[in-house]
Amino acid sequence: MVLTYMHQTFYIDIDEEITSVIEKLRKSQAKEVIIVVPKRALLIQSIVNLRLLKKEADSMGLAVMVVTQDKLGKLLVEKAGILVQQKLDDESGEMVESTGKKLVGENAYLNPEGADAFLSSPGRMKNLGSADFYEGEASMKRLEVPSEEFMVRETEQNVVDVDAQKQPEKILNKELVMGIGSDIRRKKTTEPAKNVIQDDSSDDFSSEEQLLSQEKKNQAFFPGNFNDKKIENFFQHLEAPIDERTMVSSKRAYRKTLGFLAVLFGLACLGALGYGLYVYLPKATVVLTTKSKAKAVDSEIRGDVNFSAIDYEKEIIPAKAVSVNEEVSKTFSASGKKSVSNQKAKGTITIYNEYSSDSQPLVATTRFLSESNKLFRLVKGVTVPGATKVGAETKPGVIEAEVMADESGDSFNIAPSNFSIPGFKDSGNEKYTKIYAKSTAAMTGGGSGSQEAKVITEGDLNVAKSKVASELNELVKNKIKESAGEGWVVLGEAIQMEEATYKTSSSAGEIADNFSLTAEIKAEAVVFSESDIKNVVNKVIARSGDGKTDINGKSVSLEYGKPDVNFKTGIITIKVHGAGKLNPNINVSNLKKEILGKTNDELGEYLSGFPDVEKVEVLYWPSFINKKIPLKEGRVEVVLEN
Repeated sequence: MVLTYMHQTFYIDIDEEITSVIEKLRKSQAKEVIIVVPKRALLIQSIVNLRLLKKEADSMGLAVMVVTQDKLGKLLVEKAGILVQQKLDDESGEMVESTGKKLVGENAYLNPEGADAFLSSPGRMKNLGSADFYEGEASMKRLEVPSEEFMVRETEQNVVDVDAQKQPEKILNKELVMGIGSDIRRKKTTEPAKNVIQDDSSDDFSSEEQLLSQEKKNQAFFPGNFNDKKIENFFQHLEAPIDERTMVSSKRAYRKTLGFLAVLFGLACLGALGYGLYVYLPKATVVLTTKSKAKAVDSEIRGDVNFSAIDYEKEIIPAKAVSVNEEVSKTFSASGKKSVSNQKAKGTITIYNEYSSDSQPLVATTRFLSESNKLFRLVKGVTVPGATKVGAETKPGVIEAEVMADESGDSFNIAPSNFSIPGFKDSGNEKYTKIYAKSTAAMTGGGSGSQEAKVITEGDLNVAKSKVASELNELVKNKIKESAGEGWVVLGEAIQMEEATYKTSSSAGEIADNFSLTAEIKAEAVVFSESDIKNVVNKVIARSGDGKTDINGKSVSLEYGKPDVNFKTGIITIKVHGAGKLNPNINVSNLKKEILGKTNDELGEYLSGFPDVEKVEVLYWPSFINKKIPLKEGRVEVVLEN
């Protein structure tokens, strides 16, 4: 994780060299660096050191400030173009003023060879500055060593003169601080100045007022004692290079412009949204209850299977021909009675052939023995079909046959039973067991003495046919309606049925408790759509009066008369009595356009000009919106009711 600091403070030792200071700059994690330097430190006693520091700081894009209480060092720092600050609360006591006289110090840097040695020192100058640093510093002259005579003379002149008003002492050498200025405030001292650096630069402060002005500028940044907390926002006031200021100013202007545009865009969006909600969100349904008149007509409408659409002028509608087959089977009880004295019982058995795939003929009188050892004989000869194989399963051949008891008597009126064929007993056990018979109903008719049995009469058959025919007619109508589909009308007189065919399980005169009757019939019909009839009747009603009918004919009621049907041509003439309502002729489309944007009061006033409107109701959505018809025509619906 990378930490970003507002500024970073480095504390420099008194003998710390420029290479060490620059190494600290390179390790800085902030773009704003404060260097705290003690008095008489090596860093601030050489203009070369300070200019190297300034050069490196600029190349790394760092803003640097030096904090020191060393007066001479402070002036050198200012000379190098680096911002400087000192603790102001320590500046008390009597001040002295420089006289511009030169003083002689013991600083090693006064020796040109010493300066050259310093600048060429491998340990000190390795990787220091850019390759063209010294080329760029061509205007900075080498320090010159003054002559012995000059140094002695200047030492003798290093005396402080105090006037009657005890004005601040004046230093006699203007070049004391390498030409930085002639007016310097210092604490009063009688000791000679040490570590004085000589420079032939011509820049100086021309007056004490300029120096004081410079110190006031520094105090504006750092009032009171110096500490990290008080200078936290110092670099916000630090004057950046002109290109940096331009960049920052441009960025701020750009951000302000973006913010202004964002606000304008937000306001525009809110306005567009508000307008959209005002125009497109509201919806209104206007329900108009109108006066209507009842109207009835009698009409003959033709249905034709050759038409696919309604012809309103000729009053012809499409028709459809439907044909069906229907079958009904029912069981009835016999009502007749007959003496069965010395009568043989009769019944029906089902014969199965599982023995062979070949058919098995059985002659009349073939014996069948029941499980109760009652013997019955075939009335007529039959041939039992052979067995068939369906996959891995063998399906036996099956046939029904009528049998009669071998003897008379009611003991042969046995319940359903299984039968074997005694004649196959000598043909092998497999054939004997795999050709057999079963009965599903009891044997009847056997009796002796004065016993009686039920017998089927002609009347029983006629009653059965009548009931089956009535049921068959209803089934045929329902099946025709089902085949025609929903909405199609099936009139009873429009159905033509063929003669039904009947089959009975027993004939008249036979002894049986009940019998079954099966009827089959074919029928055809010509059907029509009721909605087509209503539409035509609706048009007829509309033509008969001044007004407008229900557009979909919902209010029309119909009564049908007896139709005329030609089943060969597929044409049916429908006689119908139709009753409906004649509504006012109101142009809904124009009315909708006229009421857009109207309030409830304005809508009521406008509709007062429609005498056929009895009542008006407006339903708004959402319900909380202003009670006003929307401006958008698509958001308004007008409904006519009567």
